[in-house]
Amino acid sequence: MNQRSDGKDGGPLAGRERSSSALRDQRKDARLRKEAEKQKRAADQHRSDMRVQRQTSAAVVRTEQVDQKLQRLTTLLLASLSRTVKPIDFEELKQAVPMAKLGADRDPLPEPLWEEFAPKPPRLPGKLLHAAKHRQARAVAEEAYARALERHKVAEAERLARVKEKVREHEGKTAGAKARISAHNRSIDSLRQRVLARDPFAVGEYYDRVFADVVDKRPFPRGRRIAYVPDSKLLLIDWQLPSVDVVPKEKEFRYNKSTDSIEVSKFRTVEELDETYDELVAQMALRAVNTALAADPDHLVDTVVFNGFAVSPTPAEGSEFDAAPCLFSMRAGRRTFAKLKLADVEPLDRVRKLFAAHISDRPDELQGVEPVLAFENADPRASLQPDSSPFGPDLMAMSVKELEQLASTLLSRMGLEHELVRSMSDGLDYRAARMTDDGEERFIVRLRRTTQPLQPQVVRDLVSAVRREKADEGLFLTTAGILPATFEYANGKPVTMHSRQTLLALMRRHGVGARIELAPAAALKTQPARVPMPKPRVPGLPPVRTAR
Repeated sequence: MNQRSDGKDGGPLAGRERSSSALRDQRKDARLRKEAEKQKRAADQHRSDMRVQRQTSAAVVRTEQVDQKLQRLTTLLLASLSRTVKPIDFEELKQAVPMAKLGADRDPLPEPLWEEFAPKPPRLPGKLLHAAKHRQARAVAEEAYARALERHKVAEAERLARVKEKVREHEGKTAGAKARISAHNRSIDSLRQRVLARDPFAVGEYYDRVFADVVDKRPFPRGRRIAYVPDSKLLLIDWQLPSVDVVPKEKEFRYNKSTDSIEVSKFRTVEELDETYDELVAQMALRAVNTALAADPDHLVDTVVFNGFAVSPTPAEGSEFDAAPCLFSMRAGRRTFAKLKLADVEPLDRVRKLFAAHISDRPDELQGVEPVLAFENADPRASLQPDSSPFGPDLMAMSVKELEQLASTLLSRMGLEHELVRSMSDGLDYRAARMTDDGEERFIVRLRRTTQPLQPQVVRDLVSAVRREKADEGLFLTTAGILPATFEYANGKPVTMHSRQTLLALMRRHGVGARIELAPAAALKTQPARVPMPKPRVPGLPPVRTAR
C-alpha cells in the first residue's frame, strides 16, 4: 500500500513546493533585471538628454560669442567716444626731481609761545598782595619762556644741520639721476617749443605720443607712422589694418545630434564680410581723424590724411609699410569733420560721401588702392633741407628756361612723356601721358611758383581743363601750401596736388636736386612769357619737348 510522504526527505508535495519556489525566484530575478535595465535606460536617456541640452546651450553660447565679437567691431568708433581726447599737457610729461627723505626733520620745530608760560592774571587787581604775587609769577614765567626759546633755538639749529647733511648725502647719491631728469625736462620744453613752431619732426613725435594711447586688442596690429606737412597744416597717418579674418565668418552654431558635435549652421556671405570689414576700417579712420583734431595743441592741423595698410606677409627692410598694399585712403578737413555727430553717423556712408574715400574692392585678396597722399611724399626726412642748403638750385630764383629744364627732367623721370603748352615767369603748363597695362593715361600738369596758398578756384580750373581735354588726371605742383578748402574741393576729383614740402620730396625721390626758398612774390625773376603755339593733337603719346 502506498503511503503519503510529507517528511523532510521530500515527496511529491515537497518537490512541487521546491519547484514553485524556484520559479518564484526566477520570476523575481527577471523582474529585478528588467527593473535594473529600465533604470539604466532611463539613466542613459537622462544623460543623453543632459548632453544634448549642454551641447545645445554651448552652441547658443558660441553664437552669442561671435555676435558679441561682431558688435565690438561695429561699435569701435562709438566706444572710442567715451574716452576724452585733449591736447597733451607737456608739464605732465616732465619727471619730478627726487627729494631727500628728511623724515621727522622735514618740518621746522614749533616755536614756544608766551601764552603757554604766562601766569593767570590776579583775581583782585586792586589788592597789593595779589599784584606782588602776580609780578613774582610773571618773572618766573619770563625766565622759563626765555629758557624754552633758547632750547628751541639749539634744537632747530641741530635739525637744520641734520637736514643739510641728509640733503648733501642725497645729492651725492642722486646726482646722475637728477642730471638725467633735468635733461629730460629740458627736452620736453624743447619739444613744446618746436611743436608750437610747427617743426614737422616735433609735430610727428607729438602725435606719436597721442596715438600711443589708441590701442586695439589683438589681433589688431599696432604699426603706424605719422608725417606732418606744415605748409598745408596737413597730418598724414599710416595705420596698419587687421586682416579680413577679424570679421567672424560664422553666423550661427547648432548641435548636430547625429554626429554629436557643434557645427556651423550659417555662414556670413562674402558681401556681409566685405561690408562689415569696410565699416570697421571706416570707423578706424574716423576715430584717427577725431583724435588728431581733438589733440591739436595750437591749430597745427586743418587736414588729416588716413591711409590704412594691410600687414605685409613679407615686410620690406626698413619699414613694415613699404611692401604692404594700401586698402583704404581718405582726406578729411577740419571744417567738414566738425559737422559730423560721430555718435549717430553711419561711418562707411560718411567716408564715401563726404571724403570720397578710396576703398579696396577686394581686401581679402589684398587688392590695393592709390593713397590720397603717399608717406614718402610727406616724410620730412625725405623732403626738408635748410633753405640755405646747397642741395640744388633755388626753384624760386630760376629763370624760366632753367625752370623748364627742371620740370622736364622731373616729368621724364616720373615716366611721363610731355609737351609744354604754356610758359610763364610764375609757372608752366604741360600735357603729359604714359602707357600702362590698361592703356594710355593722359595728364594735365601745372607748376606754379608762388608764396600764396593754393586756392580752390585754381584747382577748379585744372579740373575743368582735365575734363575739357578728356584727360585722366590733373597734377598741380605748387611751391606754397594748400588751403583746407582746396583739399576739400579736391576730394573725389581727378586731381593730385603737391605743396612745397611734398614737391621737394617728389623731386628728390626722382633724383631732381632743388630747393625752395620762400621769398616775396616780387623777388621772382620776371621774364617775358614764352607761350608756344599749340600743335595739332595726334593719336598716341605726345612727343617729348625738351627745353632749349
